[in-house]
Amino acid sequence: MVAGLSYRFKEQHDQEDIDDMLQIIDLIVKAYSSLNDNYLFKLSKNEKKIKLEDSTKLQYIMDELFEAEKVLHFALSQEQMLKYRGLISAFKERNKEYIKQ
Repeated sequence: MVAGLSYRFKEQHDQEDIDDMLQIIDLIVKAYSSLNDNYLFKLSKNEKKIKLEDSTKLQYIMDELFEAEKVLHFALSQEQMLKYRGLISAFKERNKEYIKQ
């Protein structure tokens, strides 16, 4: 997912957007690093079964973040998932003028 952060930040929301992305990365790293090896092995098998869209075909970073939910729900708690979605929503709201409807 970090490699998929090809989004070019718009001038007025740069710092807020960067802070949200860092929080998302921190949330995911903490979630995965708190899992035991056996669960990670099972998680890996489940994640491989999920068909994800090719990130090069997705137009916006929000699309990539929503797509990532397909696998993240295996590793994130309900509370973490709500925080993840909140960060994405805030990011999307701040940048809605740059998103084609």
